[in-house]
Amino acid sequence: MADIKAGLAGEEFLAYQQKALDYLYDMPLGNDSLFVAKPDIGGKELPPYRIKKVTFGTPKLKMQFDEKIRHSMIDGIEYSDTVTIEWYEDAFNSVQKMHLSLIDNIVDLNYGLFRVGGIPKMNLDLWHFAYVEGNKDVSSPFDSVAVPQCTEYFSIKGMIPEGAGDISYDNESGGSVKTVSVTYHCDDIHFVNQGSANSNWITDDIPGLLGTNGSSKNPMHLI
Repeated sequence: MADIKAGLAGEEFLAYQQKALDYLYDMPLGNDSLFVAKPDIGGKELPPYRIKKVTFGTPKLKMQFDEKIRHSMIDGIEYSDTVTIEWYEDAFNSVQKMHLSLIDNIVDLNYGLFRVGGIPKMNLDLWHFAYVEGNKDVSSPFDSVAVPQCTEYFSIKGMIPEGAGDISYDNESGGSVKTVSVTYHCDDIHFVNQGSANSNWITDDIPGLLGTNGSSKNPMHLI
C-alpha cells in the first residue's frame, strides 16, 4: 500500500510540475526597468532620461502578538514618506548643483537661516509598463506582436531633498557612469492601477486589487 500511495503521489507531482512549467512559461514576467519617470520643480519639467532608479516604501501594518488569545492583533499602520531617486550625473555635476540650489532656497546655507516665502518642491509622475500580446501585425511574420501596456501609475507630490549626495572625485572610477542618489520626503504618494495581465493567458491568476481604492476615480494613497 505504501508503494501504491507513493506512486500516486509521484504522478500527482509530475502533473503539478507540468502545470507549473506551462504556467510560468506563459506568464508575462515582471520587469522593473520598463518605466517612465517625469520630474518637475514648480511646474518646470526636468529631463526624464536622467532618472536611473526610483525606490519608495509601502504602508506596513504594525502587529502585536496577544499571548492570552494566541493571535496577532493589528496595532496600527506605519507610513513611509521617503522616496529615493538615483540620477545620471553629467560632466558639470548639474544634478548635485540643482539639489544644492533647492536646499539653499529652503535654508540660506551661508547663514543657516530659513528663508521666508514659498518653498520650491519637486513632483514626480511615474508609469510602469509591461509587454503583453497585441493584435496581429500584417507586416509581421508572427501570429501576434508584443505591445507595451501601462500597469500602474504613481503620483508623488511635494518632494523635499534631504541632501544633494556626496561630492567625490576618484582616479580609479574614470570611464564609469556617475550617478547621484538623493532621498526626499514627500507630502503625498498615490497609486492608480492601470490594468492587469490579459485573462486569456491564464484562468486562475492572482486577482490583484480586491478593494475599491486604486482606480482613477479613487486613487490609493500610500501616505
